[in-house]
Amino acid sequence: MARILFIIIGLLALNGCGTLPPVVHEVKEMSLQAPADSPLVKASLEVTQRGNQSHFLLINAANEALNWRLALIDSAVSSLDIQTFLWNDDVSGALVFKRVLKAADRGVRVRLLVDDIWLTSDSAGLAALEAHPNLAIRLYNPNKVRANAFGRTVYFLVNYSVMNRRMHNKTFIADGVFSINGGRNIGDNYYGLSKKYNFRDLDVLTTGAVLEQVNYEFDRFWNSASAYPASRLSNKAESFDLQEGYAKLQYRVLHNKETELKSYPSYSANWDSRLQKLKLQMVTGEAEFIGDDPLGEDRAVVDNLTESLASAKREIIIVSPYFIPLSASFEKLGAMTKKGVRVKILVPSLGANNHTMAHSHYRKYRTAILDAGCELYEYNFQPSQQQRDLCDVSPVIAPFIGMHMKAVMVDREYCFIGSLNMDPRAMDLNTEEGLFIKSPQLTSKLYSQISEMVKPENSWKLEYDSKGEIVWKGA
Repeated sequence: MARILFIIIGLLALNGCGTLPPVVHEVKEMSLQAPADSPLVKASLEVTQRGNQSHFLLINAANEALNWRLALIDSAVSSLDIQTFLWNDDVSGALVFKRVLKAADRGVRVRLLVDDIWLTSDSAGLAALEAHPNLAIRLYNPNKVRANAFGRTVYFLVNYSVMNRRMHNKTFIADGVFSINGGRNIGDNYYGLSKKYNFRDLDVLTTGAVLEQVNYEFDRFWNSASAYPASRLSNKAESFDLQEGYAKLQYRVLHNKETELKSYPSYSANWDSRLQKLKLQMVTGEAEFIGDDPLGEDRAVVDNLTESLASAKREIIIVSPYFIPLSASFEKLGAMTKKGVRVKILVPSLGANNHTMAHSHYRKYRTAILDAGCELYEYNFQPSQQQRDLCDVSPVIAPFIGMHMKAVMVDREYCFIGSLNMDPRAMDLNTEEGLFIKSPQLTSKLYSQISEMVKPENSWKLEYDSKGEIVWKGA
């Protein structure tokens, strides 16, 4: 039996040895400029007053994270550009996709760029959807084997050096004037809808000057040699029944509208009142949007973040769901604390980490982190009700809360909000992105949020006891 299995694996490996050739996009597709009567353009102008700064709104609550995405989709008249690492096949994934299709139906140009590593959607179905005149779907660094999970796994392992580079970016742009960036993918855990666990996460809604860079980075990925049109990955598009697919999508949303989706509108809605409030809610500052090269030829995000951390004079705060530092990191952090810089690190506890393996690697470094003079906190998987209310969305009550938030603060003057985790995969392999923001108002709000998260009722603080053993102190 083992011999037969070995032969099968070998045949599959031989069949899949060659990776897909780099795709050449004969016509470069660029971001569109929305008309002046776009509700989003009007809202942006109300906020910016045609100034040259950027404007921000932190999105902490899960329900607000999904509502803002629905608001951007429903309000767009010109374009939607969505880039994500994960688009889960679940209730929220269906709701967002249904609304995106409605936007395409009313004439909005939609570009969806999704990393292929966990994509479970039928290739023929994705290819068939591209027949829509206003919808284009591209997959980043796709697996050549599309038919079955076993074959995909073998192909991934055989071509590991190429396939292991993934697109971890998360960008949600509407009409070129508003974007959402941060830690959230598209899936129930991010929007308070999972009955297993929901995430404490963070996004930022942005408009103003920095959108030029956000649009540029999306275009750079969309037109890169690693972004494959879905139509090129299947020759069976005609076999997919689009009408049946639409019907299933509609049923899934409506079937859950009184349960998981009770707090969200099932159909396209008017969000004008929400948009009008932005001029009072958004805060002002300067920002730079940095993205890694689509082909992995630079580490722009890490380089910029390293430079920002080195400039700290008083305080560094790091929040990361996966924290596996390199040995050089301890030397740098230790040097900072010796200079009098306070370093606080917040990571998930074992129960709040959705990747047990990542936690098992992190736990080896607890002693080194404390010895470097850092303050170390682990987020409780059963935090206070105040924190749970940011993660669960009625009527869903998950048995525990995970932490997926990614943020860095320097001297309470600068902050980074983006897709980057503090682990070797993010630092060396994946493409990442994020906003480097200088805004006293925004950093003050972010500091308040993190301060709540590290309170004893929400996190354990790790310290040495009198015997030199690590103890966890909480409420």
